[in-house]
Amino acid sequence: MRLARSFALVLTFVAVVEPRPAEAAAYRLGVGANYWFEKSGIFDLTLAITTPVAPRFSVGGRFGAALVTSPSTAALPLDLVLRGTFRRVYVEGVAGPWLFFEGDAVRAHVGLGIGLRARNISAGIELAYLDPDAILGLKISFPL
Repeated sequence: MRLARSFALVLTFVAVVEPRPAEAAAYRLGVGANYWFEKSGIFDLTLAITTPVAPRFSVGGRFGAALVTSPSTAALPLDLVLRGTFRRVYVEGVAGPWLFFEGDAVRAHVGLGIGLRARNISAGIELAYLDPDAILGLKISFPL
């Protein structure tokens, strides 16, 4: 009896800690056109890498390059991403620093996006805050 109990305990332990295949990370290439209420435009090209943490939610990072029109400068957006996907609709929260090559070198960025997904494209709007003012933008991304 004791041997059977020990064997059952070992089988239960193996079933719980058994290695399972990891969910693959998702890669998306994105482009954006934004109006920064500092009276400036921002055009960005980003790569987002996310991994599932729950059936409809994923977490990851988004980084890339941005061109600010007035004053003309470049920036590097570095954001953490929390994305929820509900059938054809996605909701996305982003936050992180943007590194500018002129002026204030590091600016805080926090935003919320919502959009629609098709098989090979996602398109939506993002309302965000980039220190010192708000941003309203259109985002399009493609899975890689």
